[in-house]
Amino acid sequence: VFFAKHGEDEILASLLACDVHPDEFDDLETRQMLMASSVREQNWQMERLLQGIEWAIEYDPATRRLHTLLDCELSKRKLDRARHVLERMEALKVNMGQESALQLLERTFRGLGKHPKGRKRQTKDDSSKDFETLLNRALDITRRVALHDVAIPIQFWSLLFYNLG
Repeated sequence: VFFAKHGEDEILASLLACDVHPDEFDDLETRQMLMASSVREQNWQMERLLQGIEWAIEYDPATRRLHTLLDCELSKRKLDRARHVLERMEALKVNMGQESALQLLERTFRGLGKHPKGRKRQTKDDSSKDFETLLNRALDITRRVALHDVAIPIQFWSLLFYNLG
């Protein structure tokens, strides 16, 4: 429908003629694998088709709206609202961008240090519960970000491992 609306008759014809099942285009990893294969085989028609599909996915108003909403919530530092946007993105199979992932991880890991055991011994029970809440939130968000096929910098993995013991 997107290609027909935008007058991309050549891409639409390629899409209709290709032997790839439409469900294969829903998965980012599969699309990347198909793109790499078409470049390797110098199948320029398939490469152009896959580039068009990427363009159509990025152009999708729901995708753009979710990305904008996530960026807005991150800039407002509203982690709970960002988490709700993330849930919506997961439901619609929309991947977040690398920059949004970094902002979300940086916000999530604020308050977690490299020496949790020393800090836990010196604090009261309430602080220990706060630490556990921070750690559980960091684990949850890291797991969710990993589902979006974006790279998670080693510093965040290191902090998780330090804090898990």
